[in-house]
Amino acid sequence: MITRSPKIRKNPKVKRDLRRSSKRGQRSDLDMKKRWENFKDFTPVLAIILCFVVAGLTAGIIVLGVQTNNITNYTFGDDDYRNYTYYDEHSGITFTDTIYVSDNGDNTTGGNWKTAFNEISYALSVASTDPDNITLIMLDIGEHDVDMTGNPTFSANLYLRGLSTESTLITNTHASATSILKFMCNVFIEDLQFKLGSDIDGVLFYDSTTRIENVWFNGSLLEESHTIAYFYNTVFDIQNSEFLGESTATYSIGAVFENCDYGQTINNRVCFNYIGWEFIQTSYAQLKDTCFVHDYTAIQTDENCTNLYWFDLHFSYNNYMINDTSQNSYYDQYSMTIESEVSYLYPRDTTAGLELKGHINANAYGGWFNFTHNEDRWYKLIGTVVTSPSDASAFYRVQIAIQTPDNHDDPIVIGEIFFAGSAGYLSISNVFMSGVLCPDTVVRARIMTSDGGSDTIRIFGRITDV
Repeated sequence: MITRSPKIRKNPKVKRDLRRSSKRGQRSDLDMKKRWENFKDFTPVLAIILCFVVAGLTAGIIVLGVQTNNITNYTFGDDDYRNYTYYDEHSGITFTDTIYVSDNGDNTTGGNWKTAFNEISYALSVASTDPDNITLIMLDIGEHDVDMTGNPTFSANLYLRGLSTESTLITNTHASATSILKFMCNVFIEDLQFKLGSDIDGVLFYDSTTRIENVWFNGSLLEESHTIAYFYNTVFDIQNSEFLGESTATYSIGAVFENCDYGQTINNRVCFNYIGWEFIQTSYAQLKDTCFVHDYTAIQTDENCTNLYWFDLHFSYNNYMINDTSQNSYYDQYSMTIESEVSYLYPRDTTAGLELKGHINANAYGGWFNFTHNEDRWYKLIGTVVTSPSDASAFYRVQIAIQTPDNHDDPIVIGEIFFAGSAGYLSISNVFMSGVLCPDTVVRARIMTSDGGSDTIRIFGRITDV
């Protein structure tokens, strides 16, 4: 029994409100009984739905538990300048230690951002060299100067992670330094930039397994010939990264892969180098979806390389695409693209070009004439230059075809040009993207004219070496 307070009993307004509330409550009870009578037939359905909901919530808790095992939340004091949550995307890696490096740390234990070490060289030196351990080194925003002589060498298994390629930089400004860093261990590097000085090599990787993702090797300040990244006896996996040389003199080699067995590169950019990537005695490597821009020679291999595979390569403004002397390389020629390369006109033994003669009858093709004559190298036709039409009032149609030893009697037409004789001189570039042509492939051409009478033109092929 509920006893009302004396104050409520003496207050008529409160008593009146209570009576109204009691009547509303009675009506609500009656309404609920009617609703239950109408709804009780659905109780089995509700029971089934409830079972599914409980099962789903249970599974969700389990799944969330698995995911949160890979997330570590670090809580800082009120005076800390930034909170940071680290999510381990590579869940297969278990870190035995984590070290933080930041100019804003108090340089004590290195266990979090607040106690972070100030020097990257010290963090690298205290990382465990036990071959069963791997140390995660978190690098804060800013320029981290190794400031050590020679090739600063470290043999601990490491995972170096910055915050972005624009904001986290590693340099070595010591006057006697010959490289930024040298790793003789398994190393994973992500989300940072290695910035070279004017006379220094970049990063050296020896005798290891190396994974690089979203890393900028920046050699834009180079004034001497150097290697931006060097891989020796290394299994490599390089993705979403850039190898940038100096843009005016192209002193550098973007990367050298020497004595490396097994590796892959995916979605990278290699720019402004004397040699983009060089392969020496390397086997079973796959290059995929990589852009080479303004390199003198984009890719170079030596005769000791075997089983190199090339897919989805893109070349822009390079003097030479591929200088391949390896024993066996495999190209997907149809996935390669070339844009505005340095090229030359063909035939190269004459300044007059190749004369094409039309059929004596109007609107009929004359015979085929050869642009190239069994070239002994890989090459590509990217356009044509047409000159000297013999009849300025006629209209001309030119067909370009390729002929291999397998289709000797039936050349494959890859494009046509249609123009008026009054053009006099016509340059058409980047029209015929023929794909990479192998040795012994011949490029051929023929014409027809609207007037007949064996009208002639002269034509050059615009050729690039691959």
